[in-house]
Amino acid sequence: PNKPPTTWKEMEEYGEQILASGVVDHVYSGGWPGWIWEQTLGYHNHLYADNDNGHAGLAKKVVFNDDFGHMVFETWIRLHDKGIYIYGGPEYAANSAFKAGRIAMLIQSTSSLAGILKASEFEVGTSFLPRFEGYPIGNSLVGGGSLWVTKGKSEEEVRAVWEFLKYLGQTEIAIQWHKGTGYFPVTNAALKALLDEGWFSNQTYLTAFLEILSGRRDTAAATGARLGPFRGHAGALQGC
Repeated sequence: PNKPPTTWKEMEEYGEQILASGVVDHVYSGGWPGWIWEQTLGYHNHLYADNDNGHAGLAKKVVFNDDFGHMVFETWIRLHDKGIYIYGGPEYAANSAFKAGRIAMLIQSTSSLAGILKASEFEVGTSFLPRFEGYPIGNSLVGGGSLWVTKGKSEEEVRAVWEFLKYLGQTEIAIQWHKGTGYFPVTNAALKALLDEGWFSNQTYLTAFLEILSGRRDTAAATGARLGPFRGHAGALQGC
C-alpha cells in the first residue's frame, strides 16, 4: 500500500505480478462503473458532451466515442480478460471482496473509506485514480454527496437551506465530517486546521485527495456534464 499504481500501465503491471503470486484470483474491482468513467474523462480533461459539457449551451450529444474513449475501454477490457479486473456488482457491492482480502485493490468512492478501515484486518493505503500517460490533466468531478440549492423553492426554504449550508461550512463541522466518513474536507479552513494539528501525518491514507488541489479548475471537462435527465443515459452507459 505504500507504492500504489499511479497509471493504468502500472495497474496492469502490478496486476500481472499479483496474479502470478497466487495470493488472489483477481486483483481489483470497483463500484459505480459509470461514475468511474465520468471521473476518468474529467481527470484527463476530456469532455463528456458537446458545448463544453453543456455549460456553453444545450448539450446535444456525448463526445467520448473517440480515440481516447476507445483506448480507455480497450484497456479495461484487456484487464478483465487477463483476470486482473472483476466486476463486483453495483454501487458498494465490491467492498466486501476487498475487506475479505479476495481482491488486492478497490476503486471506490471515498465515502467507503471509514467503513473499510474499521472492517479490514490489514494495512490499507489509498491513491488517486490511475492516469493514462501522455494525456492532458483535468481534475476530479464533484461527487454525488455534494449539495445544491435549486430554483423553485420558497424564500423560507431557501433561507433554511442557506443556514444549513453555513452550518456545514463551519470549520469544526467540516473536520468532523472528514474524520467520520473519509470524505475530504470541504473548506480550505478545515484543511488548514487539519494540517496544523498534524492529522495527516498519522492518517497518511487520507491524503490522496490532495491531488485535486494541483488539478485544473478552469476547464469545462472537470465540471461535469449538463445533459438533461442524467440518470437515463448514465444508466444506459453503465448497462453496456
